[in-house]
Amino acid sequence: MDAPQARYQMAHWLQPSRLGMHLAAALCAGAMVLCAAAAWSADPPALSVQAQAGPAVSQLKQKKPLPASVQLPVQSIYQWPELPNGCEATSLAMLLQCYGFSADKQTLAYDYIPRQEFARTLFDTYGPDPEQAYAGDPADDGFYCFAGALQAGANAYLAQAGSDLRAVDITGCTAKDLRATLAQGRPVVVWATIEMEEPRLTESFTWLLSGSGETYHPYANLHCLLLYGYDEEFYYLMDPLTGARQVPRLLFEARWSAMGCRALVLDGSMDRAPYRTWEDSCRKEDLQRLLLPGQVFGKEQIV
Repeated sequence: MDAPQARYQMAHWLQPSRLGMHLAAALCAGAMVLCAAAAWSADPPALSVQAQAGPAVSQLKQKKPLPASVQLPVQSIYQWPELPNGCEATSLAMLLQCYGFSADKQTLAYDYIPRQEFARTLFDTYGPDPEQAYAGDPADDGFYCFAGALQAGANAYLAQAGSDLRAVDITGCTAKDLRATLAQGRPVVVWATIEMEEPRLTESFTWLLSGSGETYHPYANLHCLLLYGYDEEFYYLMDPLTGARQVPRLLFEARWSAMGCRALVLDGSMDRAPYRTWEDSCRKEDLQRLLLPGQVFGKEQIV
């Protein structure tokens, strides 16, 4: 464009009517930019906040880092001499006493926790599924029970005491879930092994489950304890056999996992487990790795 043409274009643009329109357009464009910026920085509408308030909030809470260490106040109770095979009732008594109940281990064992004696015939011995009832007599020839039976006994006790608390079976939770529960101020009843040894099955004794007729292979060294703390190196447990003890974290998690990630807590806001059952949360290869030959868990039998 030559100089005359440029001067003509400039003069044309600077005419009053043209200048007004261009200025108005520029002002409108600037206003639109400012509105867009304000809208970008403003809070979202209330409806959007409400729509996101469920899972998003809970996920943020879950990402909050746990304390480096927790140790809750727990009083020791020993299963000996009255209940040489009553670690579950003793652990439950310790848990209840943490909440101010004057729970007695023998009363829990015989009056609240479901229990079934062995029935012997000429050829077979019949007994309960440990998930549903304690097998045998905890003062004599008893074996053990799992979280389902202990939950039933604890809830029977709490209901009779008029408490709003309830026992919750959180079997299938993770080790991090255990630590998060402790960080909330709640001790946890857990299942592991005596002295944290490798799990062993009883070689000389089995029984037929009263309901299904399946052969049940019991553990020889299963143990129930009360978990009350952790730090970077250890878990802290109240052992009904030996009292307070600390166990290296990886060792405890290995034994607890091998025993089915079983756990029980008291809670005033839940009436059912928020976690999957262990059989659902573990893959078949995990069962192969954790269970012993011949052991039965639900419908799984490892051969």
